[in-house]
Amino acid sequence: MDQRTKNISDILTLIGFLFAFLGTITQSPEHQIEILILSFLLASSFLARSYTVSDKIQVIHRYEVPLIIFEIMIVTIIMYFDQSGASQIYYFILIADAVLYFSIKFALSLTLLIFLAFMINAWIALWPEMTLNDILVIGLLNGIGYIFVFLITYLVKHQVNQRNFINETLKELEYKNKKLEESQKQLENMAVIKERNRIAHDIHDTVGHTLTTVLVGTEAAKRLIDKDPELAKEKLSLAQDQVRKGLNNIKNSIKDIKDHNEIIDFNSAVNNLIHETEQQTDIEIDCHISVSEDQISQTKQKVILRALQEGLTNGIKHGNSTYFKFNLIEDQEYIYFDLEDNGTGSEDKDMGFGLNFMKDRVEELGGSLTANSKQDGGFILSIEIPVEEGEEL
Repeated sequence: MDQRTKNISDILTLIGFLFAFLGTITQSPEHQIEILILSFLLASSFLARSYTVSDKIQVIHRYEVPLIIFEIMIVTIIMYFDQSGASQIYYFILIADAVLYFSIKFALSLTLLIFLAFMINAWIALWPEMTLNDILVIGLLNGIGYIFVFLITYLVKHQVNQRNFINETLKELEYKNKKLEESQKQLENMAVIKERNRIAHDIHDTVGHTLTTVLVGTEAAKRLIDKDPELAKEKLSLAQDQVRKGLNNIKNSIKDIKDHNEIIDFNSAVNNLIHETEQQTDIEIDCHISVSEDQISQTKQKVILRALQEGLTNGIKHGNSTYFKFNLIEDQEYIYFDLEDNGTGSEDKDMGFGLNFMKDRVEELGGSLTANSKQDGGFILSIEIPVEEGEEL
């Protein structure tokens, strides 16, 4: 029971006690001392139980049931001395209290006990002045009153419990909704960060590969400008074309990000990347591809293409590689990506930005990425991606 309802109950109980006490003490002058003492005992016991209900004092809680039975006995004795009938209010209060704070089964038993106590008291007080039928009629009328108080109190308790249940449910829903909103905001923030990283990586790959191939081409042109001016011009022309293509690639990447475009032809995209790199840098790329394009999701195609671009760029820029061997094959479970070069390798075990991001993307697809220098020189980039596992991102 909520505190507001208990406060109202306490006020009504106090008013009931005052009316019952004033009625019994003023209308029974010959037994005022007895009624005063009994009323004090009744009030003390009732307050002790009320204190138990509100504060859950375990020591008193053990005696709650004996106390309420003791109170019924006190009220029965007060009723014996009472000449006004006001002591009936005590019975009503005890019934209402039992319904509010005890189980319905116990409250019914207590109501029956109160009815029996009243009948015994009526028999002692009224027999033989009144006939048995008259006593039974009085008992029946009082019994109806007890049942009425019981039902009204039960309905009030039921309504209060329903209201409390609804309030608690609403609070719980508000709490869960708040948590859901917080989780949604976190997911949105994570999605924004993830998208920023993806955009940064796409631009990193596009710009990095373009600038690397252009740099190699212009350096070759510088070496040839005195020996073979025509070939140098050709190299510069290729570099110029590569810059244009790089700018177009950047524009297309931004457009793809905006429009969510996908790779139209995976094999063509891989072959174009290899051909342009060979043409611009005078390196050799031995390529072997044996995968079913229609069996590879768009997400996996992008990851593979970006990994190849990143591996070629790193090999040329950092490893001074002149030869690459690229294998892309699949079996029933995995897609295998291997890119080897003849460069200087790397003693640094930490991956750069591009490879770290690529590793995260591969792991999101349920795969793995390793990048290591070979003992006989060169570098190898290996990726394994499950054919079926990993959802598209």
